[in-house]
Amino acid sequence: MRALLTWVMLAALAAGGGTSITANAHRQVDWGWGCGGHCAVNFSGESETSLSDGAPGVRLDDHGTLTRRQNDPGGATLSTTRWRYAFRGSSAGDAGRREYTLRTGASHCTRTEETLREGQPARKKTASCPGPPRQWTLVCERRQIEVKGESRPAWVCSPAAPMDAFGTEFPWVFGIEAPITTVISGEPQPHTRYE
Repeated sequence: MRALLTWVMLAALAAGGGTSITANAHRQVDWGWGCGGHCAVNFSGESETSLSDGAPGVRLDDHGTLTRRQNDPGGATLSTTRWRYAFRGSSAGDAGRREYTLRTGASHCTRTEETLREGQPARKKTASCPGPPRQWTLVCERRQIEVKGESRPAWVCSPAAPMDAFGTEFPWVFGIEAPITTVISGEPQPHTRYE
């Protein structure tokens, strides 16, 4: 019910030319390739990014999990990254383009490496992973995105300047009239579609 009310409010703002945004971007990843014989590499995971641009300021949260699994005749190696980031800041712009000046608040990211080899005990180690910069700028532009053969309005967001990857891969795509899920899948190359 809460999600439905959020999207109804968002649609009303969009129709009225308002500049406030409240939306979620969901991403699903499942792609890989074969590397010969009994060898294969696969990436899988999910993430959620939420954006609220209104009083008392901008709130942006990003969390998710991404696993890289490599199977070979001797066993498997898994690398799992889990992250949760919170950003706060301010915005400027209009109904077609928004620029967010963000400060990184609560930040947590771990990467677990696990090696499974036949006839050997499993080995596991966990370490922190690089996070976002302390301050950065996100630019969102209103565009039409093809979702299951239909054109739908969306906010497409990327950093204003190149930066090291962290959390959910860019661009972040927020549906305006209804939620949009970005799906990354395929073999041997990833393909992007929206649902």
